Amino acid sequence: MRSLLLLLVLLTGCAGTYTPPPEYSLIPTEKNLTCEPPAWSVAGEPMGLHQTVFLEAGGQTRMVQGLMLIDQIRQKVQVMGMSEMGMKIFDVSVTRQGHENHFLSPVMNSRKEDLAGQIALSARRIFLSFEATGDFNSYAGPESILMVNSQDNKQIVHGCLRDGRVLTESFCADGRWNVKYADYQLINGFYLPVRITYHDRRTGYNLILVLHEVFKK
Repeated sequence: MRSLLLLLVLLTGCAGTYTPPPEYSLIPTEKNLTCEPPAWSVAGEPMGLHQTVFLEAGGQTRMVQGLMLIDQIRQKVQVMGMSEMGMKIFDVSVTRQGHENHFLSPVMNSRKEDLAGQIALSARRIFLSFEATGDFNSYAGPESILMVNSQDNKQIVHGCLRDGRVLTESFCADGRWNVKYADYQLINGFYLPVRITYHDRRTGYNLILVLHEVFKK
C-alpha cells in the first residue's frame, strides 16, 4: 500500500487551450447538437451509487468498494471507500472548489491527506466536470461531437458519438487526464455507464469503476 501512496501526489488544475482536429467544424448554437451527460449530471434528487473501484498503479492493483452520493443541486459528491472486508477506509465530501475529509483510516499511513486530495480530484473530474450551465463551444466531426467547456480559466473537452449522443469521454485540454464512460445501461430508471475508466497521465495511475447499484436518497 505504501508504494501506491507514494505515487498519488496531489495535482490540480487543467491548463492548456484546446483546438479540435481539422475535420471538426463549429456547430451553430441554434442547431442544439450536443452530448447528453449521465443522469448524475442533471440537477434533481441526490443519487447514490455502489461501485467496485480498481486502482492500478506501480504495477499493483488494489480493489475498494465505493459508495457515492451525488447531489448536483449542491454540486457535491460524497465518496466513501471500504475494504473487501467492509472496513471503512475513507469518507470525503467533494465540490468543484475543494473537499472535506470526514474520515481517513490509519491504514492510509502518513500520506493519507495527499491520498484524500487525489481521491477528491478524481471524483471531481469524473462526476462534476460536465457543467450543464457551462459555456460550451461544440464541434461536429465525421462520427462524433466534441464540446469544449471554457470556465474558470480552464478547458475541459467532452465527447460523444453522433449516433448515440451519450457522453463517452471527458478530458483535459492539455492531455493531463481523461475519463472514458462505457457500457451504458438502464439501472433503477437511470441510464448510466456501468464501466468508467479514469487515467491520470501525470501520476501514471488508472481507476476502473464498475457500477453495481443505483439508489435514490
